[in-house]
Amino acid sequence: MNPTGTGQIQILATNPSTVKQVVLSPFWQHVAEQRAGLANGSLRGHVSTQAVAGVAAALGRVGQNPLVNIVVTGKKPAKIARAADALGNISVHQVSGVYVAKKIQTLKRLIAADRTELESTNERIKSLQAAVQSNGGLSTVERLLFANQIGLAVQEQRQVIADQTQNEQLLTLAQTVEQSQVITPARATKTTARSRRNSVLVGALIGLVLGILAALLWEPAARVVRRTAV
Repeated sequence: MNPTGTGQIQILATNPSTVKQVVLSPFWQHVAEQRAGLANGSLRGHVSTQAVAGVAAALGRVGQNPLVNIVVTGKKPAKIARAADALGNISVHQVSGVYVAKKIQTLKRLIAADRTELESTNERIKSLQAAVQSNGGLSTVERLLFANQIGLAVQEQRQVIADQTQNEQLLTLAQTVEQSQVITPARATKTTARSRRNSVLVGALIGLVLGILAALLWEPAARVVRRTAV
């Protein structure tokens, strides 16, 4: 969202291709390899992404950023899982680690300032009320002046509370919606390797079996045909 919260702006976080570009980058793969304790180049050719279509996409709606699965393959399950987690955390930082992080920092400073101002305003209201109660001999004009000051302080108090509430809502939005996050950590699972070479070998094996069956059945079939012809 833009700083006023009125519309979406186009940044890395709104581009579905950002995660793919990050995890396929040789630089970030090297960083992930170091964090996982893998040899240099271990992730080359072993990283891919899968976009998870949401309900909006199924209904033909646009504007919904898809979830992205980061898939890492290899022979060392524990290290491969750590590498996948590393790539996920790197992607989160690269996608929303600049604009959204800065926005969160700014909102936290505003909320802290609101709290400080609210405490000061509350103390001023208490002091004014105590002054009225401790001085029973105040004139009507003096009481009116105190009442006016208390009223102005209460209005300021309400405004500060409104500002603080709005900033807290914007902070929650930034942290839970605008900021990218890793939903599930990586876990190593066994998968069956599938490749064009394997498919060709399986196809050739099936063709060979069918060829053997055809050769075995051909002679009996030919005999039946010859007997029928006689």
